[in-house]
Amino acid sequence: MREELYRSIDAGGTTTITLEATGDGGLQLFYHDIGEEARRSFGDSDYEAWATVPAVEVPKLAFALLAERWRGDPRALSAFRDFCRERAIAAESGSWT
Repeated sequence: MREELYRSIDAGGTTTITLEATGDGGLQLFYHDIGEEARRSFGDSDYEAWATVPAVEVPKLAFALLAERWRGDPRALSAFRDFCRERAIAAESGSWT
């Protein structure tokens, strides 16, 4: 899986930020800046930077992001179900009385 999170193209160049699932189950956020603005900021017209979360840490990351997203929301359960359904993410749910 790969998704472009940000793209800016102007006279100073092109900046992109992408999120990608690595082959081993990790995640990588990748920043790429090309052009004159990169040269002014970084000393070279082609600048790349990244942060990689190894597969073993992805559950902890998912937990932290979900907790941050829905903390304090009384609709957290239904919002979470909707979120998963809209993105075709398998999620089991149920209820009991």
